[in-house]
Amino acid sequence: LSNKYLLRKLAYRYIPRQIMDRPKRGFGVPIDDWLRGPLSGWAFERLNNSDYFKDIPINQSAAKSLFQLHQSGRRDVHPLLWAILMLLEFNKRLQ
Repeated sequence: LSNKYLLRKLAYRYIPRQIMDRPKRGFGVPIDDWLRGPLSGWAFERLNNSDYFKDIPINQSAAKSLFQLHQSGRRDVHPLLWAILMLLEFNKRLQ
């Protein structure tokens, strides 16, 4: 018998069956909050440094506007913003 089997068997005594038997679920990464909080400065530095935009077809001004829109809380554009930031970071490391 595996340890996991024994642990599950024991857990059934203390945790309701509807919780134990439900499918596994992942959890979301709070990138939205990070970009407004602890990663705000990091993102700002990249979006305001033209070196990060060399050799890629992304308009720096538009990317900065997207960041400002996100920071204001008027729209949640974190998936697009995060993709741009990852591309900028990747591009800079290749230079």
